[in-house]
Amino acid sequence: DYTYRLFQQGKFIKVPVIFGDDTNEGTIFVPKTTSTVGEADTFIQDQFPNINFTHLTKLNDWYLKENQTREFPNSSPYWRPASTAYGEIRYICPGIYMSSVFASAGVNSWNYHYAVQDPAAEASGRGVSHTVEENAIWGPQYVSGTPPASYLTENAPIVPVMQGYWTSFIRVFDPNPLRYPGSPEWKTWSDGHGEDYRRIFVRTNETRMETVSEAQRERCEYWSSVGPDLSQ
Repeated sequence: DYTYRLFQQGKFIKVPVIFGDDTNEGTIFVPKTTSTVGEADTFIQDQFPNINFTHLTKLNDWYLKENQTREFPNSSPYWRPASTAYGEIRYICPGIYMSSVFASAGVNSWNYHYAVQDPAAEASGRGVSHTVEENAIWGPQYVSGTPPASYLTENAPIVPVMQGYWTSFIRVFDPNPLRYPGSPEWKTWSDGHGEDYRRIFVRTNETRMETVSEAQRERCEYWSSVGPDLSQ
């Protein structure tokens, strides 16, 4: 069955989990030539063939208003808005949904928002793109591709922070006991008493806890509710 539906039915292994995403999950997938709302909709339709007019109306209203367009070198104005839409539907919202499902099942669940900014990536519009956090989790000298230059300079301090959380989780199923000295406590997604949607905001020298915004929560609740309709 579809993943969303199976999670709705409680058909998953109940073990402690970490879910999380990057600020700009969609930028490496959406064509940089996306110049109109129609082209943005066509890209989304190609990714989700079952998407219907009602879904697209929501999408256009949330993400593809003219005042949301952005100009970056060698790109068209609707590249970034379409990237935001795709990133939430495909990655961020499913992660938020699964964090809530595990928490509702009484399982410790941690979520992160990775927001470490590389100057070159920010200038290009790629931003904090899909899986860029692997440079901090493994260390930039151990990744298969070329790491962003800043991970060897100004963003080097985020590497031991991420590695501390991850190795602690691997060893004791909790990212906190063995975390890097001085790193903030990474609280669970829910405290079990009504304080929910908690995630850690990860940025060099700014790492802290945050709560998912009401606007993103609204969008993600909708996309999760129609997930099986989109064959997710």
